[in-house]
Amino acid sequence: MAFARIKEAFTPLPHTGVVFMVLTLDREGFYSGRRRWSSPQAAYRELSTMTRKLLKRINRMCEKRGWQRVGNRWVGVVEAHRTGWPHMNLMIYCPALAAELQQDFDARFAGYLAGGMNEKQATRAARLITGELLQHVRETNWGVESTAERARSNDALAGYFTKLAGEGGKVTGELAKLTQAPLNAPVRFRRLRAGKGFLPPRRRNPEVTGTLVRRQREHDGTYTVMPLHKVKAEALPQVLQCCYHEEEIAHEELRVESLRRRFKGLPLYAADMVSTWFVAANGRTGPPSQAGLSMVPRGPVQLAFS
Repeated sequence: MAFARIKEAFTPLPHTGVVFMVLTLDREGFYSGRRRWSSPQAAYRELSTMTRKLLKRINRMCEKRGWQRVGNRWVGVVEAHRTGWPHMNLMIYCPALAAELQQDFDARFAGYLAGGMNEKQATRAARLITGELLQHVRETNWGVESTAERARSNDALAGYFTKLAGEGGKVTGELAKLTQAPLNAPVRFRRLRAGKGFLPPRRRNPEVTGTLVRRQREHDGTYTVMPLHKVKAEALPQVLQCCYHEEEIAHEELRVESLRRRFKGLPLYAADMVSTWFVAANGRTGPPSQAGLSMVPRGPVQLAFS
């Protein structure tokens, strides 16, 4: 439901005007000049105020430069690092800021590559917030490791929606990592936030229901899938059936990943060769050389693992 509401809100807005920000904390107060955070719980209590102050500053910056204000066109969600400390994912609609960020990113990315960074390092460094925007970030107690980027495509927008909407555990499509759910947040803490009136109202179809399920990795490497919420008795058979199918998907992904690691770099040929590769022969399984199989390839094919 959260995914659908976010998607509906941003659908009329061109992706080229959307900015995705990851706001981290200056936990030691080194850059902001404020006191050191006493605990993650103290940080959670101030996130709402910090976000409102930053958005107010961004709106004033837009007015000063003659840009269109962000107004209520924003959505944010709180996530937790593995350490338990929170950060904010903030998605705003501000075309002029998005264009400036993209221009700045292109110039800095090229410079970092020329300076010897690899592509991954250059991308990360070029996304770090700089300039006047960084000043506003620091003065509202966010950290200098915060990043901002223009949405690259409509497909990228869908990825942002998923990251914003995801909660709890790992489901099909991996909505969110379990470690990123703010489990140590104060009681009644609102994880998903948005500009007033920006998200459409909740709508329910009485013929459709569902629940989130989570994959739990066991000690033997297999997966167990369980619902995250208490399920009504009448819906339990359907939920258990879904959990069973999700376990099948998880184990198939494990098998494919095992094949990927085992045969990385080796050419694979005709489809019938691949399908026969792991068939048992004389009680043995494995590659043809081990299982006593002989195969004649019918020509090279490209195999795509997904």
